[in-house]
Amino acid sequence: MQCPKCSTAMSSLEGLAFSADRCNGCGGVWLSDSDIDVKDHAVAIDSIDTSIPKDQPSFNELREINCPNCDVALMKMVDLTQLNVEYETCPDCRGAFFDAGELKDLSEFTLLERLKLTWETVRTNLK
Repeated sequence: MQCPKCSTAMSSLEGLAFSADRCNGCGGVWLSDSDIDVKDHAVAIDSIDTSIPKDQPSFNELREINCPNCDVALMKMVDLTQLNVEYETCPDCRGAFFDAGELKDLSEFTLLERLKLTWETVRTNLK
């Protein structure tokens, strides 16, 4: 499987409760099933998702990429509880691609993010 962002080969990750591949170049992670609740697998995600090395370019700006599994155009998604996390998902096979660090960020819900979500909920309900 080739990385949809940098076209480098991806390696299958073994010993997980879910199917995942990591790019040997940019460190992006492909999950074969986007319905995985990453918060339930935080320990595993911490070990498979790495940060982008300082000398690596950011691939987050690439928007039109295809699924590494079925070659269908991936759709950009924003996590509803953590609006800073953007990832791509396949409408056909339901896989999801996370740039290096995004999956780990999604598995960690910081106090600041909780406060922002609470404030948005209160603001919405007051309208």
